[in-house]
Amino acid sequence: MHDGATKDVGPRVKDGLQVGVAHGVGGRRGGHAEHRVPVADAVNGTDGAGEPRVGDLRHALSFEVEQRGVGGHQGNRRVARGVVRAVVRFTPRRSRRRALFCLWLHEVKLVAELEDIAGRGIANPIGAIWAGAMMLDHLGLTAAHERIVRAIERVVGGGGPRTPDLGGTAHSGCAVPTACFRPSSACRMTLPRIPLVVAGARRDAHSTRTAPVYDPSTGAVAAHVPLADAVDIETVMADAAAAAPAWGARSALDRARVLFRWREVCLANADELSRLISREHGKVIADARGELQRGLEVVEFATGIPHLIKGEFSDGVARGIDMHSMRQPLGVTAAITPFNFPAMVPLWMLGPALACGNAVVLKPSERDPSTAVRLAELFCEAGGPPGVLNVLQGDAEAVNALCTDPRIQAVSFVGSTPVARHVYETSARHGKRVQAMGGAKNHLVVLPDADLDMTVESLMGAAYGSAGERCMAISVAVVVGAATADALVARVADRVRGLRVGASDEEGNDMGPLVTAVHRDRVAGFVAAGVTEGATLVVDGRTHPATQGAGFFLGGTLFDHVTANMSIYREEIFGPVLCIVRVESADEALALCNAHQYGNGVAIFTRNGGAAREFAHRVQCGMVGINVPIPVPLAFYSFGGWKDSAFGDHNQHGMDGVRFYTRVKTVTTRWPSGADAASFTMPVLR
Repeated sequence: MHDGATKDVGPRVKDGLQVGVAHGVGGRRGGHAEHRVPVADAVNGTDGAGEPRVGDLRHALSFEVEQRGVGGHQGNRRVARGVVRAVVRFTPRRSRRRALFCLWLHEVKLVAELEDIAGRGIANPIGAIWAGAMMLDHLGLTAAHERIVRAIERVVGGGGPRTPDLGGTAHSGCAVPTACFRPSSACRMTLPRIPLVVAGARRDAHSTRTAPVYDPSTGAVAAHVPLADAVDIETVMADAAAAAPAWGARSALDRARVLFRWREVCLANADELSRLISREHGKVIADARGELQRGLEVVEFATGIPHLIKGEFSDGVARGIDMHSMRQPLGVTAAITPFNFPAMVPLWMLGPALACGNAVVLKPSERDPSTAVRLAELFCEAGGPPGVLNVLQGDAEAVNALCTDPRIQAVSFVGSTPVARHVYETSARHGKRVQAMGGAKNHLVVLPDADLDMTVESLMGAAYGSAGERCMAISVAVVVGAATADALVARVADRVRGLRVGASDEEGNDMGPLVTAVHRDRVAGFVAAGVTEGATLVVDGRTHPATQGAGFFLGGTLFDHVTANMSIYREEIFGPVLCIVRVESADEALALCNAHQYGNGVAIFTRNGGAAREFAHRVQCGMVGINVPIPVPLAFYSFGGWKDSAFGDHNQHGMDGVRFYTRVKTVTTRWPSGADAASFTMPVLR
C-alpha cells in the first residue's frame, strides 16, 4: 500500500477500500509510538513541498482512535488503520489533510458503534462508519448523523452534499457505488441506552453524548450510557431538592422501615443484581454476590438509625436550664462511585445517607451503570419516595456539577487519588463537607514464622480475586528472609499458573476479565515496565490462553525481586499483578510500608502476637489485618485510609457515616417563672 494518490480514483474506490482493510487486518501494525504526533500538529504541518505530512496524519489518527476506544480488540485496531490507509490512497493530495482530519473529528464520536461493528467482521470500513451514522439517526441524533454521512461522502469523494466545515476541495469523477458504504440490515441495530432515574422512574437523558458499556467477557459493546448535560443535571438536582424536606421530616423509625424493606427486596433480587454486576464489570458471579452482601450489610446497619441518631441530654446544667443535642439531615447529598464495586460502594453511601433523612444523587461509573439504576428502582418498590434516590449518569461534567452546585450539601467519593483530590478540593472550596477515598498499594508482610500454607491461600484470593480490581487488593508481598521468600514464591507461582480465567458467568472460574480494553492494556503496560525496570517476571499473565480470544482478559502475573524505585511498586496497577519485595527484617518491612504514599490497608502474617501488636500500632495505614489479608471493616466500623488514600475528616459507613450525613444542633432550654434582670457579662452556669 502506498501513500500516494492515484488519478483513476472513481472506479477503484470500492476495491481500494477493501485493500485498505486487508492491509489493516493482515499487514504490519500501524506506526510506532515514536513516530506518532498529535493530530493538531499533523493537521497544521506540511512536508518540504508544502503538502500535509500524510504519514504523520496517518499515525496520529491511528493513535487517537486506539486511545479513544477503538482497539479493545486487535482486529478493530487494524480495521481502523485500514480505513486511514484507504483514505490516504484514494484522496487527492490537496484534499487529503482535511479529509483525514474530518474523519478523525467524527469517527471518535462513533467509537462505541464502530467497535461493535468492526468486531462483527464487516469487511468495509466505510460501511462500518455509515452503519454508525445510521445508529445515530435511529437514536434521534439527526444532526450528528448528517455530519457523519457528509464526512463519509467527503472522504470518499461521493456526489452528495458538500458543507464548508468538512473542508478541502472535492475531487470529481468519483461516483461511489452505494454498496461501498451502505450497511447490511443486520448492522442497523440500536443498542440499549441506559436511563437516568428521576422521580422514581426511568428517564431517557436529554444529552446526546454517550459512552460505550462493554461486556468484558466478549469485548462487545452491550449498551450506551448517556453523559449528562446541563439539562439532565438540573432535572435530577431539582427533583432531589424538592423531595428532600419531606423525607427528612419523616421519623427515623419510618425511614428505617423503608430501608428494612429495601434490603429484603434487594435480597429477593440478588441473582438479578449479581448478574448485572458480573455482566458489566467482569467479576465472576460468586464475587458479585459477595459484593452485594457486603453492601447490604451497611443497609442493615443503617436500619438501626433510631438508636444511632440519638443525641445527648443533660438535665439541670444550671438552675432551671437543660441542654440537649440532636442530629439532623443535611438535605441533598451526592454519591460518586467507582467501577470496581457497582453495588457495594453505592450501598455504603446510600444506607447511612438515606437513613439519616437525606436525598441522594447517585453518579455511578460510566463503565457499569446498570446496577445503580436497578438499586434505585428497588428502593422505590420498597416504599422509598420518588426523588429521594435519583441516578445521574455522566462523566466529569456531572461530577463537577455535583461538586459545585449549592443544593448539594455533602459529597462522598471513591475512586483514584487524583480524582479524589480534585473532588475534595473543589467541593470544599464550594462549602461542602467531603469524604473522598483514593488509591491504594496494599502490602502484606510475611514474617518467617508465618503459616506458609495459610499465607499462600490468602495471597491468592487477595491479589487475584476480582482480577485485582479492588482498592483493598494485596498488590505487594513484603517477605522477611530469603528462605521464606524462596518458599513463598515457588508455591504462589504454581497457584498463579493454575488460575482458571474465563467468562464471568461461567461457573468454576477464579477470575474474569478486566473491565475495559483500555484498562487491560494499561495493566499489561505495567507488566512490560516491570520487566524493563529489572524485576524478575516469574509468571506472565499476558501469555495466558484466555488472552487469545475475545474479551478483556489477562492472566495472573507474579514478579519477584521488586524494589521500591520501580513503577510497579510505586503505582497502583489495579490488576492481577503481585509484586514480591524481599527484606531482611521486620523493621525494614514496617519502614517500607510507612514510606509509601498510600496508606489504605495493610496486613501482617505471623504467629508472634507481640510482633503483630507492635506492627498494628506503628504502621501508618487506616486498616490493618493480622493474619487477615483484606481487612475491610464490617458495617458497624468505618472504612478509610491514611495519607494519599483518603481526603476529608470522615470515613465510610459505621458511626462515621452517621456523623458525615448529619449535622449537630444543640438546644439550651429554660422555662422561667419570672423575668430576670438583664446581664451584660459572659453567661456562666450557676
